[in-house]
Amino acid sequence: NKQVSELSEQENPWVIFVETLAPDSGKKELPPFDKDSDVLLFLKFYDPRTKVISYVGHLYVPISAKANEIVPQLNRKAGYPVTAPLLLYEEVKPNLIERLQDLSLPMEKLLDELMDGDIIVFQRDEEDLAQYPLPTPKEYF
Repeated sequence: NKQVSELSEQENPWVIFVETLAPDSGKKELPPFDKDSDVLLFLKFYDPRTKVISYVGHLYVPISAKANEIVPQLNRKAGYPVTAPLLLYEEVKPNLIERLQDLSLPMEKLLDELMDGDIIVFQRDEEDLAQYPLPTPKEYF
């Protein structure tokens, strides 16, 4: 076993995610997480009007959950009605993004090599997306 300070001297800079409770949440502990049946997903929202991608939080999701089951939570994070239609993408690696087509599939089948820390990028599905110079996150990247 090594201390973090020993490891950090030998490695490139680390990116560390620290989850905290909001002071006004009224909760005393973080939500439960089962490493065998849950996955931690980071979320980014893309707005084609402003051509901006923003980090909007994270979710713990059962790996067996269908992608369309998280759409209401994504809509809340974006400030949309919970039933607003969304387009979802997986950020496979920096500057490479793939559209998630069949949102009725379980997360474990929909995302390649599902693992903690995967990034879901989402945007509102609009009929007139073609009017924007960068209509989807694929063009943004």
